[in-house]
Formats: sequence, C-alpha cells, structure tokens
Amino acid sequence: MLFRSDIENSGALTLNGPSSNAGSMALYGGAISYSGGFNNIGNVSWFGGSLGNSFLNVGSLVVDAGNGSAIINANATLSNSGTVTQQAGTTVTMQGYFSRDQYYNYSFSPAQLSNLSGGTYNVQGDGTVITGATGLSNGPDDIVNNAGTFRKSGGLGEAVIDRYVQFNNTGTVQVDSGTLTVLGGGSNTSGGSYQFSNGSVFKVGGGTFGLSDTLSASGSGTLLISGGNVQVANGSSATLSNFTNGANLVIGGGANGGSLGANNGGTLTLDLEGGSSAQLVAGGTISGAGATNNGNFTWSGGTIGDGSNQTVLANSGSLVVTGPGTMNINANATLSNSGTVTQQAG
Repeated sequence: MLFRSDIENSGALTLNGPSSNAGSMALYGGAISYSGGFNNIGNVSWFGGSLGNSFLNVGSLVVDAGNGSAIINANATLSNSGTVTQQAGTTVTMQGYFSRDQYYNYSFSPAQLSNLSGGTYNVQGDGTVITGATGLSNGPDDIVNNAGTFRKSGGLGEAVIDRYVQFNNTGTVQVDSGTLTVLGGGSNTSGGSYQFSNGSVFKVGGGTFGLSDTLSASGSGTLLISGGNVQVANGSSATLSNFTNGANLVIGGGANGGSLGANNGGTLTLDLEGGSSAQLVAGGTISGAGATNNGNFTWSGGTIGDGSNQTVLANSGSLVVTGPGTMNINANATLSNSGTVTQQAG
C-alpha cells in the first residue's frame, strides 16, 4: 500500500502487508501496526502514538511528542537512513518487556532504534531524550544502534539516554552543544568516532561500555568516563588514537567516579598526541588488566588498579603527574615506565 497524499491519524491504524508513505503524514496518537513493515520516503510528523513492527525512515521524520508519548513497542524497530529530527522537549519511549514461563525462564523482547549508515539522528534539546523499559535487574534492556551520525545539535545542558537503554556506536557521534550522556552502557566498535565543538562532552555516565577496534575523536570537547565503566573484553583489543583539534579523554570526576581498562586477556592502548591527552582525575580508576600509554597522559587524581586484578599502566609515552590531588597505586597494581614520567612541583 502506497500513500501519496496527506494523512493525519490519531487512533489505531492497522495496515495489512507492506506499506509506504511518499506524501506527508502526521501521527497524533494511538497504535500504528503494519504486518509487512512501513517505509517512509516522504515526510512524517510524529506527535504521539506507538510504532509496532518495522518502521524504516528514508525521508524525513520529525519527532515532536511531549511526555514520552512517542513510543517504540517491544519487538519493534525504528530504522533510519534518512533524517530524524527530535525536537527540544521531546522524549522517545522504548517499551521492551520481560516475559516468564512456568519454569521461571525469562526472555526479553526489546524495542530498538537503529540509525543506519548514511542516516542522521538529530537531538535538538536537553533532558531525557530516550528512555527505556525497567528490566528485572534494573539494567539496560532496550537498544539504540548507531551506524550513521547521532547528533546533539542544541541545548547547552545535558541530554540523557537513560539507564534502561544500551547505546552501541559503530558510526559517528557528533556533539555540537552541551553534553550527551548515556547511562545504560553499550559499546564502541568497528571504528566508531566522536566529533566535538564548543567544549561539548560525550559522557559515559553509567553501565558497562565495551570497546574493541579503534576509537577516534576530533574537535574542542571531551570524551568523559564518569560514573560508567569502559572495558575491553577478554580476547579483544582496542586503541584510542587520532584524537585531534584538542579532543581529550577524561577518566573520573563527579560523585560516581568512572573506570577504564582491559579485562584479563584483553589489551587497551592509549595513543593521544599533539594537543590531546588522556587524563586520570579524582575518582577515576585504571582498572582490570590496565592499559598501555604511548602518547600524552596526565595524572592529577584517581587510582591505578581496582584492588582485585593485576593492573598495569605501562607508559612508553609522556606521563605527567600534576596538581595537589591524591594519586594512588592500589594493591596488585603497577606503574611501569619506558618513556618519560614528569612529576611536577607541588
């Protein structure tokens, strides 16, 4: 079924078979279901209502729904290879759910948002922008996958993807203004990158965030690990390099600290050069099996070692110990140096 003219819907809409929109469509509420999937190649304004099954946006989708009334149902996926604009003051709610059989076997049916390669997902404001279902373990359940460009373009404060949503990046995260925070962990793999401007921040504020392959960043801003745990899994390797134009990595800060390291059997290499540096600050921890630093590393607070693993921070680059803060090397941890360590006065 192909729609070419303007359509407005505020109730339950059921479409049998594959359907497409090539005109303009406004969704105001109710449940929209389509047994064969729905493709938008025109313009959709989403003021409210729930999406079921598979919704693919190739054209333009504008989300302008307050109070979390734009809903992605369990087992449904909103995919984007066009442009999604999520206006300020809008929350997208993902409603995955757990089920349990008579033998107490649990299964989860997530809601998913997938920004595909070539797609742009543009968040224009602050506040909780994506929220998920509450899982049995209060952990991340629903999923955001970014293989295109996930952008925060407006708002000077913090836009939050809450702790019930995993954020997995294989594309580009672009923060032009304020802070974009993920609380449910996720991953950065396959060369995922970050672009900053105006002193902006991407913050891993909770959960476990897995690393593999390479991670790069550019522009005036910070990749901040504060409250979350960024780890390289056993048998995997990751390199943080090609940080350019003043982009920095900061581990720690805030009330909940933050940690970075490789699990036993994994390897993590830090190679930040030029005007960029890795910075371990108060509350931060180099954890697990540790890391190798080949570039610029500043240590002004925090701890090497989590107390339970044989953690090694191996420096073959430039490590500067600075400031009046407290720097700790924990039990079972080692700082080894084959480069340059400069301990500044004070």
